[in-house]
Amino acid sequence: MKILARLVIALAVCLIAIPLIATPVQAVEMETITVWPSSGHPGEEIHVIGTHFEGDEEAEIYYNLIPGTGSTDYEKVGEDDIDSEGNFSVHFDVPDSAKGDHRVRAKVDGVWSVSAYFEVIPGLELDPEEGAVGEEVSVTGTGFAEDEEDIEIRFYVDGSDYEKVADNITADEYGSWDETFYVPACDKGDHRVDARGDDSELSDVEDATFEVLPGLSLSKSSGHVGDTVTVTGSGFGSKEKGVKVTYDDDQVGASTTADSDGTWTISFEVPASTKGSHDIDAYGNSTHASDIDDKTFTVSPNVVLSPSNGHVGTDLSISGTGFAASKSMTIFYDDVQQDTSTTDSNGSFPAVSFTVPAGIHGNHPVKATDGSANTATANFVMESTPPPLPTLVSPQEGARVGLVGSVAPTFQWQVVIDDSGIGHYTLEIASDEVFTAEAMLFTHDIIETEWTLDTASNTASYTLPGENALASGTYYWRLQAVDKAQNDSGWAVAQSFHSGLLPLWAFITAIALAAVLIGALVYLLVVRRRGYYD
Repeated sequence: MKILARLVIALAVCLIAIPLIATPVQAVEMETITVWPSSGHPGEEIHVIGTHFEGDEEAEIYYNLIPGTGSTDYEKVGEDDIDSEGNFSVHFDVPDSAKGDHRVRAKVDGVWSVSAYFEVIPGLELDPEEGAVGEEVSVTGTGFAEDEEDIEIRFYVDGSDYEKVADNITADEYGSWDETFYVPACDKGDHRVDARGDDSELSDVEDATFEVLPGLSLSKSSGHVGDTVTVTGSGFGSKEKGVKVTYDDDQVGASTTADSDGTWTISFEVPASTKGSHDIDAYGNSTHASDIDDKTFTVSPNVVLSPSNGHVGTDLSISGTGFAASKSMTIFYDDVQQDTSTTDSNGSFPAVSFTVPAGIHGNHPVKATDGSANTATANFVMESTPPPLPTLVSPQEGARVGLVGSVAPTFQWQVVIDDSGIGHYTLEIASDEVFTAEAMLFTHDIIETEWTLDTASNTASYTLPGENALASGTYYWRLQAVDKAQNDSGWAVAQSFHSGLLPLWAFITAIALAAVLIGALVYLLVVRRRGYYD
């Protein structure tokens, strides 16, 4: 019975112990924070999730700017209220910081709590992320090593082939740097951009991607009808065929094939077109015109002279392009109207001719205008060749002209031949051979109506006006030819001449003396002899 009683007691104890054994001991859960993602580069957004914290308190999150565990250089990056279940969530952008493991810590009610780590890895950001060959791209590198040197940027033009587009870059204390480069020649599509430095291998750096778009560039963006323009296309398909250029939707120039980098050139002459902007586009077998941003070529009015230089009397023609359509045009030479014309639907007008009038040597504006902004000017260059020196014929050196009193000599010289024609001859008479101002007695421009032409001897002559008659004495004369373009020959070598044999008073005195002498002779020979015979 004792044994049975003991067995019953033992069984009761076991039954009581079974629930106690089956019920686990309640564990105490620890505060934790989780960083997601656990790696990336500065500027990326990360999430910090806290769990098992004391409810209804405020949690602050701090980020250590210096990698490792020894630094106290923390920056507050966010905060959140802990909910009733002990959870919170903070989102923040990773600050500029060098590569490595950075401690992320939580502070609750001013007391440091648990921490986690975020690994900073190098990365690149491009601005813009797409564009044509030749586009300038800004690159920002972050997450490199502190003060890292010899950083270079590689642009992969085709698979593993790359061009080094920048180098000798140095990061700052937070592993950041900025640089620019120009997109090298390559075909259209996505191209990898990578970087490396003294402390960062290519595999360490998170690549960036630049999308190359088809694009055009012009050798000139403005000019005149007939100008040669070279269009360079880039970012087309590798060896793309059937590439064509259009000007206002009409093909210009010859078709071509792109090279392996998707680059090509086509040249054309600007066709007849009106003043203003005109669209230049291109396309190929696999590249549509709509894929490309048009380029604009601006046409300005222009006139062409034929010839562009000459002499007075030249038959000059002027034609124009690039004006407004169907406009009445007026042609001016030195602001004097010469003729009129009308432009066609392409803004061009045909050649108009007129004779170049007399004018000074040098540039003379020839203008075509409709009276508004549709105006163009070109210069006609008047010749500046001096005419030959005139040859003085009479009076010859040392000759005497006239006998008594004031004399009005006739001056004679060989006619000068000049392309522009002689406008006048300038005659000067002086009392000395230097022709000083004090000695100058007469100067005159002898125009064509004032000289007499002797075609037989090819000489011209001019008689000094009576009011300018020369008293008895020695004089010097010289002559120069001036053509209708106002080019002068320079002065011919002066020649001296003598005016009159005697002054008038001497001549009268001589006559008086002769009269007295004759009277005396008459008296002696006639009167006295008669008295003798008487």
